[in-house]
Amino acid sequence: LGAAEWQRLERGLDQRARLLDLVLSDLYGERALLRRRVIPAELVLAHDGYVRQTAGVSAPGRRQVVVSATDLGRDPQGRWTVISDRTQAPSGPGYAMATRRIISQVMAGLHRSTPLARLRGFFQTFTAALQDASPSATEPPRVVLLTPGASSETAFEQAYLATLLGFPLVEADDLVMHRGKVWLRAGDRLEQVDVVLRRVDAAFADPLELRGDSQLGIPGLIEATRNRTVAVVNPIGAGVLENPGLAAHLNAAAQALLGEELRLPMPATWWCGRDADRSHVLANLENLVIKPISRTTGSLRYGWQLTAQERTELKARISAEPWAWCGQERIRLSTAPVVTRAGLEPRRFVLRSFGVAHGDDYHFLPGGLGRVAARVGEHTVSN
Repeated sequence: LGAAEWQRLERGLDQRARLLDLVLSDLYGERALLRRRVIPAELVLAHDGYVRQTAGVSAPGRRQVVVSATDLGRDPQGRWTVISDRTQAPSGPGYAMATRRIISQVMAGLHRSTPLARLRGFFQTFTAALQDASPSATEPPRVVLLTPGASSETAFEQAYLATLLGFPLVEADDLVMHRGKVWLRAGDRLEQVDVVLRRVDAAFADPLELRGDSQLGIPGLIEATRNRTVAVVNPIGAGVLENPGLAAHLNAAAQALLGEELRLPMPATWWCGRDADRSHVLANLENLVIKPISRTTGSLRYGWQLTAQERTELKARISAEPWAWCGQERIRLSTAPVVTRAGLEPRRFVLRSFGVAHGDDYHFLPGGLGRVAARVGEHTVSN
């Protein structure tokens, strides 16, 4: 990515991060967007990322969305288009730095001769952003990165990120709740924790108020955030912003909250909870990407890949629970050449950007993390 192109993209990402932060604050606060039907209440309250136990709870820092991530792809006109947002527990910045360091060794000549944007400053800002999120006046505040453990599919990245940020990597067993505060076991003593960078999904974060069978979370964590004895980044409940149905309403939200049109385009989206949108989706199922608003409802479907029977069954599911589904126009993503044993192959390419809130601004990792599909013709690009 050239510097000029990145700067244009960064302005759009900054606007999007600011918008998502305001939307999250409203959804767990005044809910003015729901009352005014800028965003349908059913779309939010039916989403499994909306955590009712944290309604009315706000993080002590300036921003609710401290860490933002957005997946983007290039359309046939070369424009960057938003595919999805990641606000639950975004993964990937550690991979970006690891990749850069590998390239500096494997392609040392190219690395030295190319005027690259440096990445280290982003992680220094990331560290400062987490410290700023502390609810206490302790200097320096104690920050930990809460991981599900070595069995997590992104365990390496979590450990590497903790090293880059300079904070300890901990599991639930390393922490204890005492007198309404979170403490880190440090030998034979306890040290109070001010900020938890959460890489455990919300449903597992507090077995006292959420999933009682979770062994990954801290009992009483939500109560501690209510009392502002600890800050959780991103807040428990931020996953509601990953709802793909919100894409149909974000432009209206941008006008209501920012007085602006969205800088970065999104694929046209139809939420099936509205009669007209549902009719369009059912009539054009074979040409659309069908997404459940919650991951627990099901998986993404490409309408053109479904058999006639599968389309019939999916139509019945949508008709039975219309609020749980949305349809999006198909995005024809650009490709990147990938070296394989058989030679070069074109694979679909997705760029994940990363931003952190520090002071009044969002700061972004230059270039983000590029990812490619696992094989030629594969539409889904994942970690």
